[in-house]
Amino acid sequence: MHTHIHSLPVELLSRIFLIGWQEDTEPDDILTSQVNFEVLVSHVCHRWREVALQSPVIWTTIHLRTVPHMRRALVYLKRRGQHLIDVYIDTTSEEDHIPGFTLFRDEFLPVFDLVTPHVDRWRSLHLKVRDLQCKADARQVLSKCDGAPHLETLHLWHIENWGTPERLYTAIGPPPVVIFHQRLPMLKNILLTGVNIPWTDSSFLRNLTTVQFALHSDDVRIPYELWRDMLRGSPHLERLSLHYSGPRFGSGDWPDEKILLPGLREVDLTNMDPPYLLSLVKRLRMPNVKKLRLELELPDQDFTAFIQYLVEPGDETEESVLLNGRDGAGEGDVRADLYANGAPPEKADADSDDEAEPGGRRRGPFFPSLESLSVCALECEPAVWRRFLQTAGHRLDTFEVDFGRMKKTLFEELLTVDVDEASEAGTHSDLPTTTTTATATSAAHILLPGLHTLRLSGLIPTEVRRYVDFRHAHFHSSPAASSSSSSPPPPPPLVASPIKWLLEQRQCDESLDTWFADVGLYVRGRGE
Repeated sequence: MHTHIHSLPVELLSRIFLIGWQEDTEPDDILTSQVNFEVLVSHVCHRWREVALQSPVIWTTIHLRTVPHMRRALVYLKRRGQHLIDVYIDTTSEEDHIPGFTLFRDEFLPVFDLVTPHVDRWRSLHLKVRDLQCKADARQVLSKCDGAPHLETLHLWHIENWGTPERLYTAIGPPPVVIFHQRLPMLKNILLTGVNIPWTDSSFLRNLTTVQFALHSDDVRIPYELWRDMLRGSPHLERLSLHYSGPRFGSGDWPDEKILLPGLREVDLTNMDPPYLLSLVKRLRMPNVKKLRLELELPDQDFTAFIQYLVEPGDETEESVLLNGRDGAGEGDVRADLYANGAPPEKADADSDDEAEPGGRRRGPFFPSLESLSVCALECEPAVWRRFLQTAGHRLDTFEVDFGRMKKTLFEELLTVDVDEASEAGTHSDLPTTTTTATATSAAHILLPGLHTLRLSGLIPTEVRRYVDFRHAHFHSSPAASSSSSSPPPPPPLVASPIKWLLEQRQCDESLDTWFADVGLYVRGRGE
């Protein structure tokens, strides 16, 4: 007996629509010709349209990128009921402007005339401008908004081709204006790209969960004392992203105190000067970070000292920590706040370096709880790179790396094993000897033995094959794969990078496709 689709109760169909709407692509990633989910389901049949129109939450994303979107926004604003709305405004540059279609200078203020009457229902504002006149209009509009009581996410973005240093100076020269009259009581996520705000008149920079600053010259960056106050006033901060930005460096005379960020889970660092980056990280304590992304590629700059500090932060002391929200706490309070927003890192192995020395000095890696590492670009000495992966390897589950923007010697480090010759005699060696082969009487340590997801790019197929062969050949000799029982050793973790490579690059290399299928690392698509 077949059940007709129209037999579904309205409540169930509404729930399906809600799930589909939540899984739809973010507005900033949608092509101008792509139909949004809510529009699609409302044009299937009369009943579906009725259900869709009676589901106001799926009409709460107001995306404005073209002139036709302005008419669509009026319809959405009528259908959203009393729900909060997410506003995305994406204007174009003078070079890319298509009169009558894209949003540019003539359309900028009329666009805001549509949405500012609903500012008290904004949940998020994502504004992208690529023109100085549009930026000036944005300053005018946001300075006149009399607060946004429900705004949780504020994303302001301004990037364009400056052409000359003079144009760049005029872009950042005018002082910023106070926005929303400083009345953003619910703000949780602040994302500023190429945009600075009046830092001393932005009292809403506290109780944040996401801070993302990008592309700020030193003279327009947040002063260090306000940076410190922002972090201290955000004990539940979860994500921190800095792309050539951060606190103002000035003469570099930052205080030596450390700022504790116990709830931080994700860190993203992109293209920051090595001395600045090292000085900044030395003043932060982030014991519970799970996900780290690095994109460190500047001309004639080397980040070896920074990576070395992540391996061995020798000056890390508990007494130097400045607690979020209060000073002068005792050691017990420090330890309690370290894990205030989550469980402490798992207990390290007995021979782990992650322990306290006399006097409260910490040993072990800077990120002791790291589970996911993405390296898009890095200039670093191979030996320090290897040590960094060694210290991260005992918990690291996901590793993504682009060797197209790194020296090939860093890839070669993945093809060696560490041999602990002393393990047979029952002694411990702090730094295993690096070699390419392992004898029958030694314990072989491959880098990152616990990986479940590995994604490589910037390599030719033969290099990918070399690495997969290497892991299969050496995994069973690794202590991580050994067992004292008579049961057979567990199979090696899936090397997920070839699987993902094939899913994205299938039929680009027939011989590699065949080889992956032969070794069992190729997941066939549906219907094959």
